[in-house]
Amino acid sequence: MIGSLQNESLFQSMFQLTSEGVLVVDNTATILLANPACENLFGIDSDDLLGRSLDTLITSKNREQLIKYIINLKKTRTNKNFEILGVKNDGKEFNLEIKLSSSIIDGKNLIITFLRDVTNRTENLLEIKQTNDKLIESNQKFDSLISNIKGILFRCKNNKDYTMHYISEGCLEITGHPYNDFKNANINYGQLIIEADCNNVWEHIQTAVKQKKTFDCKHRIQHKNGSIKYVWVKGEAVYNQENNGIDLVGFITDITAYKEQEFTIKTNEVKMRALLDAIPDMMFIQDHQGNYLDWYAKNSKKLFIAPEKLIGLNMKDVLPISVYKKIKTSYKDLLASGNLQIVEYSIEGKKGIEHYEARVVHMNDNKLLTIVRDVTKEREKDEQLNIKNNALASASNSIIISDAQKRNTPIIYCNDAFEKITGYCKEEVYGKNCNFLQKDDRDQIEINVMKKAIAEGKACSVVLRNYRKDGTLFWNDVTITPVRNHKNKLTHFIGVQNDVTDKVRAEDLKDRIQKILELIAQDKPLKSITKKIIDTAEIYLKDCLGSISILDKVDKTLHILVAPNLPKTFCNFIDGTVISPKAGTFGAAAFLKREVIASDIETNVFCEGFKHMALKDGLKACWSFPIMSSTSEALGVLSFFSSLARKPLANEKEMLLDMTYLASIAIEKHNNIIVLKEGKKQLEIYAQKLEEKVKERTEEVMATVKELVVTNLNLKDQIQIAKQAESETIISKSITTAIAKNFPKGLIVVINKDFRLVLAEGEALDQLGFKSLVFEGMNLDDLSIFAEERKKIIREYISKTLSGFHLSFELEYKNRYFSVNTAPLFDENNQVSNALMVYTDISEQKEIEFRIQNALKKERELNQLKSRFISTASHEFRTPLSAILTSAILISKQNGYGTELKREKYVLQIEQNVNHLVTILNDFLSLSKLEEGKTKAVNEHFEIINFVKILINESKVTLKKTQQINYNSSLLHLIVNLDAKLLRQIITNLISNASKYSSVNSIINFKISKNNDKVLIEIRDSGIGIPQEEQDQLFNRFFRANNAINIEGTGLGLNIAKHYTELIGGTISFESKLNEGTTFCVELPINNNECSLNNLGIKI
Repeated sequence: MIGSLQNESLFQSMFQLTSEGVLVVDNTATILLANPACENLFGIDSDDLLGRSLDTLITSKNREQLIKYIINLKKTRTNKNFEILGVKNDGKEFNLEIKLSSSIIDGKNLIITFLRDVTNRTENLLEIKQTNDKLIESNQKFDSLISNIKGILFRCKNNKDYTMHYISEGCLEITGHPYNDFKNANINYGQLIIEADCNNVWEHIQTAVKQKKTFDCKHRIQHKNGSIKYVWVKGEAVYNQENNGIDLVGFITDITAYKEQEFTIKTNEVKMRALLDAIPDMMFIQDHQGNYLDWYAKNSKKLFIAPEKLIGLNMKDVLPISVYKKIKTSYKDLLASGNLQIVEYSIEGKKGIEHYEARVVHMNDNKLLTIVRDVTKEREKDEQLNIKNNALASASNSIIISDAQKRNTPIIYCNDAFEKITGYCKEEVYGKNCNFLQKDDRDQIEINVMKKAIAEGKACSVVLRNYRKDGTLFWNDVTITPVRNHKNKLTHFIGVQNDVTDKVRAEDLKDRIQKILELIAQDKPLKSITKKIIDTAEIYLKDCLGSISILDKVDKTLHILVAPNLPKTFCNFIDGTVISPKAGTFGAAAFLKREVIASDIETNVFCEGFKHMALKDGLKACWSFPIMSSTSEALGVLSFFSSLARKPLANEKEMLLDMTYLASIAIEKHNNIIVLKEGKKQLEIYAQKLEEKVKERTEEVMATVKELVVTNLNLKDQIQIAKQAESETIISKSITTAIAKNFPKGLIVVINKDFRLVLAEGEALDQLGFKSLVFEGMNLDDLSIFAEERKKIIREYISKTLSGFHLSFELEYKNRYFSVNTAPLFDENNQVSNALMVYTDISEQKEIEFRIQNALKKERELNQLKSRFISTASHEFRTPLSAILTSAILISKQNGYGTELKREKYVLQIEQNVNHLVTILNDFLSLSKLEEGKTKAVNEHFEIINFVKILINESKVTLKKTQQINYNSSLLHLIVNLDAKLLRQIITNLISNASKYSSVNSIINFKISKNNDKVLIEIRDSGIGIPQEEQDQLFNRFFRANNAINIEGTGLGLNIAKHYTELIGGTISFESKLNEGTTFCVELPINNNECSLNNLGIKI
């Protein structure tokens, strides 16, 4: 039922919406139903049509025809289509197409009538007929025009055969082939083009097609009669919907006559130029005896005599003797043979040696004509050209010269070095474009660089892959330089080539070694690292397979760690080999701790035990290198097996030693990590004993203090001894001298009122090297061992002592410490006559004192750090944990309907506090890694401007309400070579601090700029600032300024940021004013260089 209703609704919609008129009539042609389209056809409302007869809508002359069709339709029930004239409501007639269809609906025979106004179609058919007649007439005129054109009109496929779709009758006159030959494809135009011109014509046309330009070119074709004709072709491409040029249309005309005329003109030009070049500098007519009969000279100064005296003289009286002999000989030869004689001679001119060429011919009347040309410049040019040619030919660099004025810039010269590098001889390369050296390896960026430079007539330098004649690859450093003539027209290109294969391979090896080192630094599995080492070595040793074996120090056996390509049977055979001098090269290398090279396994004594298995697997040579630790212990062996009986080349051996060293680093680090892991297991035990050690340390400090007390008591005893010595000095100078000479660990000095030395004795004189520098009676100012400042201080002490004062003080000299006691010495009149100064060496006591002070200082720092850490950690963990607990309790109480928003609020608080806890833990972990030295900078090239913008966007979600970050930079693009992870931590930390210590609605300014080879990042806030007296402690661990105590934080962020900045080679600084804000500036090296960017494909 539902389906029936749907179908009924569908048909009703179609009936109402169809653009054709639809009438439903009964057998009497009465209209039962009409759709809205009928109103447009007849101008009668569809409701008014109901009940009317169908024949009222057509002309009277067509009614009988309509009735006939309806009656016939009842009988045959066959649909009927026909055209008649319809009548609109206003009486206007129009062409009407009617389609009658019989149908039974609800048991009644009904006729469905489809009506369409076809007036326009009828008119269009008439218009098409008229157009067709005009087109036929136009084609006749066009054919007449084409038949009278001197040339060929064509349309052909865009292929090398130029298969014709159409060609005019003019083809017979130009090609000798009739129209039908091209129409039936008996001949293609491509077959007529001279082979030497085929490629040039094709490339020229295709270039124009790609650029969507018209093409015109001149080339030669072969006429049917065998003659060569020159033709000029001009046309354009026809493109399909995909914008591909599928056909060519255009015009071909015969220009043979023009070309012949052009050739004649060029020939005449050459003749004329030759004639002009041949005009002599001098001409002489002489008789057979050599007497001058007539002469001509452009410059009479070139004659060897005054011009007016020349006629009648014999040449032997005019010419230099050397020239005369040559000319005389040529005369004899001419008279004997009758052939032209050419003589070259040189003379000393005003500007140096001048060169001449004389041509002697026979004239009638027994006369001889001598034509002389000055060829000095030509000889100089020839000599310079010869020098240049010799220089080019003998150059160690490969040099080629190509003609830039010819299509495809063919090679016209190459030197011997080119032949040596490429293996091609000159005859094989002349006339070719140098791109044949790339063979099929054309997908190189450098090729496009060269093509662009050549097209623009510019110089360029690239390194690309080339191939020798034998097919071997080599890396070619090519420099192309354009050559221009005096009119600045590009004429040639000079290419200088260098085989830099070794350099490229070395750089590639360096990169691979760097990647291996990165794997080691990242603590990748040992097996992965050593496999990478073997893979790298095997790339450079094409005929070799490698392995790395680990030495079991207990069993003294070698076990294969990696051997990715060695035969498994051979690996199983040598695995577990006990090291000894006869255990193969690998066993011997581990045992002897030196490299062992077996260039031929079959004959080598080291290989006796395994040669049969090696030879069976095609291994004919073995080179083994011991892998040594930093303490010279054998860790394993790196071995390479060659399929050829040979020694490693010097560069191969050097590379294998590098690989061995990398293996030693990897294995030793792996072993160290195992040891470290074992050491960490002892950490808990160590922690338990920590308190005991602290107690022991405290006891040691107390013991040291006791030692200091004893030392001080000894010091007092020495002072007492010094005082006793002072009193005894007054009694007896001799006793004083004896005491002074034997004074232990110090010296005694007596100075008089004139500041002259009276006495200086004691062990310290020798120890300090003063013994030979001081003597009795010398003035204090003459002591060169003391600086003026120190002398001034000593003079003050002496003056005070001579004034009757007793002084006690300490001083330091050359890292030794002395306790000094001074006393005035009195004469018999009880007047102060001298100053006594007793120096006691207390260096040992001072060292003990310093150790105690340092120990106490470290204890205080440790206790302060521990207290600060416990206080900070407990506070920072307690706050978010309390918030999380409170939110969880509140969530449990918000289970009722309508409390969803509150629950979401508390869940969000929990998420924020958990994120805060994660941040705190990350700070502690980062600090731990920094202290253990595990954090290393791993630099990589990346674009920093976009990197910073992404970080700023990520940080916006952590800002306080309505805070904004104002980004400012004139840089659009900047590549840096830094550790992106560490830089992310630095910037995130500084933005977080700027937000944390600033109020809501504040703006954080972020600026990035470039200064030479540095990138500067500046982050400025308008927050609480840092007190001036606390700024020097800002980067200390756990430090919190007094005005930030109530703001969440661990005091680790800036400490970590500073360490990370220094790890990547940068510096961090700041400026701050209390309650005005803080600006942090991070300065980082860009670390880019041009070479590294070229290997990546980066343009600076």
